[in-house]
Amino acid sequence: TCPHVLRAFAAERGEAGRYRLILPSGTGHMVSGRTFSELADFAAVVLIPWNIELTTFYELYTIGTPTLLPTPAWCARLWAKYPTAYGNHPYMHARADPSQPTVHPFSPYPSFHRMTTDFPSMLYWTHYSDFYRYPGAGSFASVPELFAMLERLDPPAVSREMQRWNRRAVVDVTAFWVLALDKLLKQ
Repeated sequence: TCPHVLRAFAAERGEAGRYRLILPSGTGHMVSGRTFSELADFAAVVLIPWNIELTTFYELYTIGTPTLLPTPAWCARLWAKYPTAYGNHPYMHARADPSQPTVHPFSPYPSFHRMTTDFPSMLYWTHYSDFYRYPGAGSFASVPELFAMLERLDPPAVSREMQRWNRRAVVDVTAFWVLALDKLLKQ
């Protein structure tokens, strides 16, 4: 349905030739079809994450491809459609160490079986996702807003912002692991 809606929307606005809708191949949880070098040549990618822990986001971010995603509320609704491996073990974190106080009001592992009660949990945790925390990643609430964002998007500027963030992250992560290894080896 989504490809048809996007194509019809672009055609109605007279922009059918301006955007190319390229869908990856695959079924279920396995998606493939594009190399990193192909993705790096895209002006932007619209990523509809089926899972809050999707590594595709990090791959696109690392190669500097501007990425647009649905808003947290939209993403949280999608999350329940494709549960993570933890979906069968709700509140697993509570059993890990019952002596430790919980600092979050919801388990990071909702059951996915009770959408009305689990949605607040999914929405809460979606706000912690790097999808919405990394600079340069954009989010849209509707298809018209997506097209408006694409109109205003400056892909080279966004890609530079992403690359700056990546360089800073490498420095920070390297410093953390050097310190961690030093402490570990002294024990």
